[in-house]
Amino acid sequence: VAMDLFANEPTDDGEYVPDGSTIYGVLFNNWMDAVQGFGQFNQYGTNTTKVTSGLTIENVYIHDLKKSVNEIPAIYMNPCYTDEDYYGDFLYRRQNDKDVVRSPLGSTMDLRLMIEDGHNVIDNGLLLEDPESSFAEYLHYKGNVLSDAQIGISLYDTFKSRINIVMQNWAVQDSSLIDPDDPHENTQSLPTCMEFLCNSDYIFQTNKGVIGARFDDIQNVAITDLTVENLWNLSPLASDACGDYSGPEDGGNPYQPVGVGNMNGDIRGISIYGSQVQFDGNIDVTNLHSAYGDIYGIHIMRDSFIEFDDDGDIDRSPLMMTISNLYPEYALTASKLDELSSSDNDPNNFNGQCNILIDDMSSSNTGQIYIDGSPFGIDEITCESPQDLPQIEPMI
Repeated sequence: VAMDLFANEPTDDGEYVPDGSTIYGVLFNNWMDAVQGFGQFNQYGTNTTKVTSGLTIENVYIHDLKKSVNEIPAIYMNPCYTDEDYYGDFLYRRQNDKDVVRSPLGSTMDLRLMIEDGHNVIDNGLLLEDPESSFAEYLHYKGNVLSDAQIGISLYDTFKSRINIVMQNWAVQDSSLIDPDDPHENTQSLPTCMEFLCNSDYIFQTNKGVIGARFDDIQNVAITDLTVENLWNLSPLASDACGDYSGPEDGGNPYQPVGVGNMNGDIRGISIYGSQVQFDGNIDVTNLHSAYGDIYGIHIMRDSFIEFDDDGDIDRSPLMMTISNLYPEYALTASKLDELSSSDNDPNNFNGQCNILIDDMSSSNTGQIYIDGSPFGIDEITCESPQDLPQIEPMI
């Protein structure tokens, strides 16, 4: 039962690989646990005067990271709390918030496992067309041993739970615990005021893919002789539960970047946000493979200061940078791309690859990026779309 409820799907050769929002070679973060989006330090609105400074990376080899995320389309019921007399003042005042339905210990309640044919119904977007009839047709509680126990605990207030009254009424709709004459309780299916949030893992952490080295709000970082190679992201295509979302405001995780859509399959060799980083010596990023995601050899985000130039300092090793063999969307066929392109509900963004991606800050009033010098060894900073499909799948 546990494997059926929790395990991600094996690869074609029967291999089980790690699940979860992200896997790292190394991670350096200013504050808290970096489980949400990039720049979590800023997202949580904490004390921005906090400074973490002084990090040396020398002769480090990061290699052979592999993952496949089990994306969980989270659900929330806040738009349903329009009746203050029934739901009470607390929930009524939260009708514009997004309180994800979660178990007593914090994991996201996976609706796909609580209804018949749930993965097909939710991940293929069957609820998006005519919600009034599709909700009535598909969203009948079937349950499983885990959800039965979780909802049972919440019914009797055994300990703190984030399973709301709408879910309780739905799950026990044939029980003597409810009043069949009450429209709030006589619920054969979930109400259409229920909404989805996507691009999250089992504990509602932001999916970010595979990252070799991540630096978030770290100052005075000196990197000399770093190799990142053989990174694999085997994550499947994104769920269509939220439709064609682009960011936090239209169905994506509240902490993900704006405008990027789903991030399950992405790979970043080196990720830099709000940090001052100096590169020296041999910097090699090579052999990055993603089945359905984009690949960035180095991704430089807002509030970063990057030094590629040694400014004649004889104590610094001359820079030689190599970024090569990037294989984005290697499993995406031309026919599948045509199918997805014709859908109005597809959240996958197939942008291809960048050897170095420098975020465009021209329209931003709150962040800038400064680059000193050029990445010696890189002829041109480029981004390329996956034009020639189908691509040949590399050997794993």
